[in-house]
Formats: sequence, structure tokens, C-alpha cells
Amino acid sequence: MITTLVNAKAWDALPASFQAAFEAAANEQNLLTQAKYDAVNPGALRRLVGGGTELRAFPQPVLEACYKASIETFNDFAAKNGDFKKVCEHWKAFMNRPNSWFRVAEYRLDAFRYNASAW
Repeated sequence: MITTLVNAKAWDALPASFQAAFEAAANEQNLLTQAKYDAVNPGALRRLVGGGTELRAFPQPVLEACYKASIETFNDFAAKNGDFKKVCEHWKAFMNRPNSWFRVAEYRLDAFRYNASAW
């Protein structure tokens, strides 16, 4: 999987210990980036709201129109570009697998927690 991020020929030339160190560093950076994102964004949101920003959810028709336009765009690109089509097909198959899991494992709890009163 890491070879999708770096030149495969250069990767293959690295000793296994360097490959392992690179993977560990990449995984650590990914974890730290997500943790920072999750830690600082609530404060940024509070500052925006405190400064007068009004938060509103996108209306359902807007979400549906954006989704439809995205799918049409993906299909259009796929029809014109074989590389995009190959990536898109794999992405669609991948995306649908975790969606079924998250609907069961995460969605209901998250929705409840977001709507529950704070401690």
C-alpha cells in the first residue's frame, strides 16, 4: 500500500528496516494529523459561533443535488479517462463496504450522542 505514496522502484530498493521506519513514520503522522484535526476544530467552531457565525445544515435537496452532480461528474470523467475509471471502480467498491458497517456500528450511536444533552 505504501508504494502508492512513493516511487515503487525507489521503495523496492530500500532495505526492509528503512521501509518499516518509513511506514511507522507515515502512520504516526497520519494519527497525529487526525488527532490535531479533532482536537482543534471544536475550538475553532466555538470562535466562529462566538464571532456571530450562524451555523445551518445543508437542506436535504441541496445534499441530494450535490450528490447527484458528483456521481454524474465521476461517471463523465470515467467515460473519458480509463485511469480515472479504474480508480473510481475500486473506490466505489471500497466505499460501499465500510458504509454498511458504519450504518450499524457508528451512525446510530453518533446520531444519538450528537443530539443528547451534554454532561
